[in-house]
Amino acid sequence: MPPLPSDNDSALPPHGDWNPYNDWKEFETADLLFTYQQMSAGNINKLLNIWEASLVPFDAPPPFTNANDMYETIDSTPYGDLWWQSFTICYNLHKDCPSDQPPAAWKTAAYNGWFHDPRKLICNMLTNRGFDKEFDYVPYQEYDYNDQHQFHDVFSGNWCWRQAVSSWYFSFLYCISPLCPGYYCSWPKYTWRHDYPNYTG
Repeated sequence: MPPLPSDNDSALPPHGDWNPYNDWKEFETADLLFTYQQMSAGNINKLLNIWEASLVPFDAPPPFTNANDMYETIDSTPYGDLWWQSFTICYNLHKDCPSDQPPAAWKTAAYNGWFHDPRKLICNMLTNRGFDKEFDYVPYQEYDYNDQHQFHDVFSGNWCWRQAVSSWYFSFLYCISPLCPGYYCSWPKYTWRHDYPNYTG
């Protein structure tokens, strides 16, 4: 497993380096159209044509020439690079009962599925300091000062805990107090308990 994220170990570009984009505007444009809006290539081309026309008086180009130009720039981004892989599936006609009617069109079609290698994808997330403190790395149990189990997300649940916890565990005390928030204290009234599994092998 790669080391946990740190300020000196990052899959993010250096500050101010937008390669292969010319500047942050190109990056934000690609991020908006491709990631958030998931705009079709045809609509991207229409938008870029309008953008180009509006910049003619200033003798300036739009962020991208067309949709293909944007796609090629995205594909050449070196940070966190993972190749797409694909597979093809189709319906098994041999399982159908004999019939004089031709099979439905969807039964004779082939379908492509695309994916990234899940293990490499997780490794990229763990080495990207942009995800630091954004998700939990191990299951945990959290209790309030009344010893009531607190649930926040999947890793705070019982199922994840049972999958990972061993017969031995360690715990630490985390104090929540208006006088010393975030520090260790000896006041049981404000104490929360966090238990983490002890990985033995």
